[in-house]
Amino acid sequence: MMIGSSTIVGAQVSSASGSDTLVIGGIVSQPLAVDAAALGKLDSTHFRVADGAADSADFRGTLVWDLFKRAGIEADSARKGDNLRMILIATGADGYSVILAGAELIPEFAYTPAFVAVEMNRSALDKSRGMAELIVPGDRKHCRWVHQLVRLELRWTDTR
Repeated sequence: MMIGSSTIVGAQVSSASGSDTLVIGGIVSQPLAVDAAALGKLDSTHFRVADGAADSADFRGTLVWDLFKRAGIEADSARKGDNLRMILIATGADGYSVILAGAELIPEFAYTPAFVAVEMNRSALDKSRGMAELIVPGDRKHCRWVHQLVRLELRWTDTR
């Protein structure tokens, strides 16, 4: 499913998307490709987060969990802890990847769940950050923040 240009249509998502598209895939029923305009129109959240040594910034974006709910997470609600056995692999245009535990994405478990930022201080992200950036608000160091985010993939921690 492609979300962008105000249109949602069924489509296969290519793994070779550009840095102007965020691909959401893995254990979902409808993989998504989302452009900056579409991300900006989705339900959003705001976080004031330390951005650098002493500065803080206001970020606006969509919770990662909400993006995956749109894509149709393939979890078994009857199976205890199914959502907690998931991991997220987030990848930037330069190949930098990080892994987050499922509980870090789910608002019912995390005080400050991970989200995909599209704005910083009420402006679109600058070129170095890309059209989207993974933000993990609770991290003291930003080693799990992914600039120029191009792919979010949800996987199981086991083979089920």
